[in-house]
Order: sequence, then structure tokens, then C-alpha cells
Amino acid sequence: WFEDEPAAMFSIHKIAQAGIHLDRAVGQWFGPDTVCKALRFLWHTAYTTEGAGPCQTAGLLVAEDRCVYRDVAADLATSRPAYPGLGERLAEAKQACGWRSLVVLVPCRLGANGRINAEYLPKLAAYLRFPQSLGFVGGRPRHSYYF
Repeated sequence: WFEDEPAAMFSIHKIAQAGIHLDRAVGQWFGPDTVCKALRFLWHTAYTTEGAGPCQTAGLLVAEDRCVYRDVAADLATSRPAYPGLGERLAEAKQACGWRSLVVLVPCRLGANGRINAEYLPKLAAYLRFPQSLGFVGGRPRHSYYF
């Protein structure tokens, strides 16, 4: 899904294209919030254009206020879209399902002036050791990194 190929569901190419729906031009810097919103857009688009895509096998939670609420996470992990569609009332309908994986995106800045606060490094390294970790997306304008 996250391959660096134009056809991959969540490729950098498709993230850049999704930015157009968020008033970002291709080639323009995407901050943490914008990247997460673009991924959420692609997640739901995949359900409408790529068959069921990841929406059937996993939920997606974007922690927009930097908090993960247990009830919201549980709802997303135990329900899925009932109908394909974007921006339609039907798209908001949910159907219950068994417990499924949940991808959690937490947009945040870890430093200023292009440097990560050194206090965060041990915790970030520990996070990468989790077998469930998908890694990090970050950087600064014209220098993006994916771990």
C-alpha cells in the first residue's frame, strides 16, 4: 500500500494529488496535519475506487487534537463503512464488524528550526522497535523523510 510507485494506494504521488483537495499544490510543503488529512482522504478514496482497499481490513484514526480517545478508537476498530462514497451521507453509515487493526496517525511537530528536540530521540527509537509501528513521516520544506 505504501510503496513508492505511482500506482500504490498511498504512494507519495497519490499523497501529492490528494493535497489538491486540501488546497495544496503538487510540490508544495505538506505539514503534519496536511499529510494526515491527505492520507485520510486516500484511505476513503481507496474504498470507493480500489474495491474495498484497507477500509475493510483496518480502521484509520487521525488524532487531530493530538489525543487518541479510547471510545473513538474502539468505534473505528469495530465498524467499517457500510457503503462506498466520499462526501455522501451513505459514506458516513457504518456496519459493525469484528475487531480489526487500527492505523493511528498523530500529526505533531517534534522540534523547531529543522531539528528534533533531543529529549524525544530515545522515545522515538523505542517506538520504532514496536512490531506494530508503521514508522514516521517528517522533515522540513524540501527535505521529507519516511522511517
